Amino acid sequence: MDPSLSDVLSSAEVQAFASGFPVMVMHLAVTLLLLAAGAAIYAMLTPWKEIGLIREGNAAAGVAFGGVLIGLAIPLAVSLMASTSVIEIVIWGAATIAVQLLVDRKSVV
Repeated sequence: MDPSLSDVLSSAEVQAFASGFPVMVMHLAVTLLLLAAGAAIYAMLTPWKEIGLIREGNAAAGVAFGGVLIGLAIPLAVSLMASTSVIEIVIWGAATIAVQLLVDRKSVV
């Protein structure tokens, strides 16, 4: 006997997905906002105007800024993986961005 659509929609798996998916999307959005904020802060702190150099076609600046994005994204991904609420993501994400920017700032100066 084929299960009806109402049986499938009321299954535990579908209900778990329906309740968990919006939370996961919200956590992802917060993490991406933190990544964008970290990249913007980095762009303001760096003595080189990498965004302008990238727009002028400087490939080395693009590679360097891509490395910065990866350097910020990896700790944010770990923060996202370890956190259970948006508040935790914001706290740990801000802490990881601060540490990454401080370490990077020390290597630049």
